[in-house]
Amino acid sequence: MKRPDEDEDKFDHDPLGTGWTGGTNMHTQELIQQAQELGKLAGENAAAYVFDGNTAPETYIRILRMYDDGDPALYDMIREPDLSGEYADDPTPASLAKELGIDEDDERLNDMCTAWVEEAHTSFWEELIRTIRDQVELAPLTPQEDHKT
Repeated sequence: MKRPDEDEDKFDHDPLGTGWTGGTNMHTQELIQQAQELGKLAGENAAAYVFDGNTAPETYIRILRMYDDGDPALYDMIREPDLSGEYADDPTPASLAKELGIDEDDERLNDMCTAWVEEAHTSFWEELIRTIRDQVELAPLTPQEDHKT
């Protein structure tokens, strides 16, 4: 007959009674990956709502130049996804905890929020700039812009 601790390499025996199984560190890494995946999806979705079908080509070009120049005013113009809950449907740390299946007072939640926000920002700007470049490539140049090139 096996003792419970003989399979320690497969399962935590949870000596502190925290309720975690499958290895706390492994579980934390899985949660961080889930938070990153959720953040990536949120960033991509948020980027899809920045522009509408009526955005002028000049707007795309101006924003692309600001981005390429590292102009900090761009970050005041365009709202990045976050966990502030500022608007009614915005996610919060509490809603992220619920999606991840952890308690709001879990000490690891701050790390999950950081992972979510970092990935949301990265994917947001990647998707936004990809969209802008696609639109600029498709947009005909106005006579004024034609002289600049």
